[in-house]
Amino acid sequence: MKKTRITALILIFAVLFTIAAAAANAVPSVKGESSHTEKEIYPGVTHAEIYTPSTESTYKNQHINVLKFDLKQRDLYLDTFYYNNSATKLATVQNDVKQYNSTHADKTAIAAVNGDMWMVAYSQARIEGKEHTNAAMQGYTDDVVKKEMTVSRSYNVVDGEIYTSGTIKQETPYAGPSWSFGITDDFVPVLGQPTVDITATDKTNNKSVKIDGINRLPANNAIIMYTDRLMGSLTGFALDSSYEILLEFDEDYTPAHGMNVTGTVKAIYGPDDTANPGKINEKQMVLTSRGTTVSKLKQFAIGDKINITVSVGDIQGNAEKWQRVQSSIGGNIVYIKNGVLTGNGIEGGYPTTMLGYDRDGKILMITMDGRNKGGVGASAARYTQLIQDLGLYEAFILDGGGSMTMVVADSADYTSYKMVSTPTDTSGARTVNNAFVLAYGPQRATQGKIEIELPAEIDDATNIQFPTKSYVSSLVSTTNQAAASWEKGCLKLTVKDFDTTPGMADPYAAFSYQGVKNKASANTYKYITYVYMIPETNSRASYGSEIFCQCEGRGAEGGQSVTGSVRRTGKYEYVTFNASSLSKWKGSITGLRLDFFYGSMAEGDCIYIHNILLSETKDEANRKGAETAEALNTAVTPGDVNGDGYVNNKDVVALFKYVSGDAEAVTVTDALDFNNDGAVNNKDVTALFKAVST
Repeated sequence: MKKTRITALILIFAVLFTIAAAAANAVPSVKGESSHTEKEIYPGVTHAEIYTPSTESTYKNQHINVLKFDLKQRDLYLDTFYYNNSATKLATVQNDVKQYNSTHADKTAIAAVNGDMWMVAYSQARIEGKEHTNAAMQGYTDDVVKKEMTVSRSYNVVDGEIYTSGTIKQETPYAGPSWSFGITDDFVPVLGQPTVDITATDKTNNKSVKIDGINRLPANNAIIMYTDRLMGSLTGFALDSSYEILLEFDEDYTPAHGMNVTGTVKAIYGPDDTANPGKINEKQMVLTSRGTTVSKLKQFAIGDKINITVSVGDIQGNAEKWQRVQSSIGGNIVYIKNGVLTGNGIEGGYPTTMLGYDRDGKILMITMDGRNKGGVGASAARYTQLIQDLGLYEAFILDGGGSMTMVVADSADYTSYKMVSTPTDTSGARTVNNAFVLAYGPQRATQGKIEIELPAEIDDATNIQFPTKSYVSSLVSTTNQAAASWEKGCLKLTVKDFDTTPGMADPYAAFSYQGVKNKASANTYKYITYVYMIPETNSRASYGSEIFCQCEGRGAEGGQSVTGSVRRTGKYEYVTFNASSLSKWKGSITGLRLDFFYGSMAEGDCIYIHNILLSETKDEANRKGAETAEALNTAVTPGDVNGDGYVNNKDVVALFKYVSGDAEAVTVTDALDFNNDGAVNNKDVTALFKAVST
C-alpha cells in the first residue's frame, strides 16, 4: 500500500510539473486574434498558431506561428545546421531536420526555422553578359567568381567552429556590420554584431598581414581564409586574377576565438598558373587575395611557417559572451534591443522569420506569413505590436521573404515533420543556406545567468535627458562606428572602429522613442534641438551633424534628414534643426538617428549630449537651447572642487589639502561644502570619499 501511494504521488507531481511547465511556456495572446491554438510538441516546448482577422486595425489578416521554450530545460539544444555540413549546399528546412537527425546520433530535432540571410555571387553566365534568371540570386553586384557560390551574410558558428565571419566591406552591396544571434557554452542567448580579427604572421621573415574574413566571397582588395567547411566541397571558384596560398598543419584546427596555430606554405597559385587549389582537408586552409592585397601575400614563400591567430569581439560590447558562443545564426534588422524598440521594420507585406527572447529569458522563434499567401505580412507597425504582445526583450529578423519557413514534428517518435508556415513560392518551400534547429538530447550543464535590465521609464518626449546610465540603454537602440556610454549626466557618443574607407565613414546613434510614455506629434513639433558639449581634446574645431527624422515606426530614410554644425568649445552649446520641410515628418515621432559627426573626424572624437528638445517654433527652440546650455555652464557640481567636470579621488585629495590649510588646492569654492551643513571641514572630506568609493 505504501509503495502504491508513493508511486501515485510521483505520478501526480510529474503531471503537475508538466502542467506548470506548459503554463510557463504559454504564448501570450495577440491583439485582436480570432484564433489561438497551442500544442506541446515536446515537454516544455509550445507551438502556437495564431490568426488575426482582416478587421483588426493593426495586424489585418495574419497567420503567425510561434515556438516558445526555455533553455533552462537541460535536455534542449539550439543548433545552427548546414545541410551536408557545408556552406555551399542548399536544402529545404524539412530536409535539414532529417539530415540533422542522421548526423546527430545523440540529438533529435523538434522543430526548425530557416537560417540567416545569404548571398550568391554571380556565375560565369553573368560574366559573359547574361543576367541570372533567378532574381533571388542577384544579391552581389561584383563579378568575383567563375561559378555560382553561396555564402552566409553573417557570423555563423556550428559546434563552436566559425563557419563564416560576418560580411565585409569589400563585398557589395555592403550594408554595415551584420547581426547574429548566439548561444553561449552555458546556454545563454546573446544578440550582437560579432567581429573577427585574424592575423597571419610569417615566422620565417617576421611579417604579418590582416585577413579580412573566414569563408567570405573572394572580393576585390580582400584576403579571405578558406577552411575545409567551404573548400572541402567547392573549388576553383575565384577568378584567375586571384593569388592563393595553400597552408598545411600538423593536425586539425578549429576556427574560433583564441585559435593560435602554425602551418607550412605547401603551394602558391598565382594569376599565371593554370592550376587552382583543389579540395582541402581538415588540416589545410587556403588564403585567397585579389586586387591591392595581393602584394601582402606575396611576402610568403613555399616552406615558410605561417602562424594564424583568431580573436572574436562584439560591436555591442559583449565580446566575452561571443568568445564563448557555440552556435550562432545571422540576421538582418533588429526590432528590439535591451528592451528598447528600434522602430525598424520592412513594409510591403514581407513574410518574416523572427528570433529572440523575452523578459524571462525564454526563446521565441516566430514566422509571419506574407504577400497575401496565408496573411498580408508584416509592416513596421505590426512588428512593433507583435513585439509588445509577445513581451520580447531582444529580437531580429532571420532570412525572410520566400525563405520564411517553420517546420515542427508531427509524429510521436519525431521522425516526420510538417511545415506550418505558408510558402510564398509557387513551387513550395524554398531551399535555404542553413537552418536553426531546436532539438532534444542528453542532460547538459545548467544555463548561466541571463542579464536582463528593464528600460527606464521615460515620460516626456519633448525633453529627453540622461540622468542615469539606464536612460542611455533605454533610448539608444543601435550605434554604428560609435560607442554609447554615460558620463557627467550625459549620453557620451565616441567615434569607435572608424572606417576611413571613402563612403564608409558613418558614425551614428539611433534613438527610439517607442517606449516613451507621453509621445509627441511631428505635426506639432517642427524643431529639434540638442544641447551638447565637445571637449577641447577632440581633433577638430567643428563638425557637421545630421538628424534622420523617423515617424510612425519608419526607419532612417534618404531625404528625411536635416543638417547643422556643432563646435568644439569645451562648454555646453546647442544646435537647432528645422524638420518642417520633410515630407514624412508627420504623425507620432518614433525615433531619431543622430549622425553626430560627418565629414572629417578621428577615432576617439566624442560629444556629450545632455538634452534632446522638441519645440513648436524656431524662437522657442533657440530660447530653450540657450537657457539649458547657460544653466549647465554656470552650474556647480558638488564635490568637483578641481573643476575638471568629474568627481573622483583627485577631488578628495584636493579637498583634504584645502581643509589642511592649502587654499590653492581647489578651484571651485562653491563645491566645497559637500555635505551641505554650512561648514567646510573633514566631514566634507569623509562624505566625499564615501561618495567616490561607492
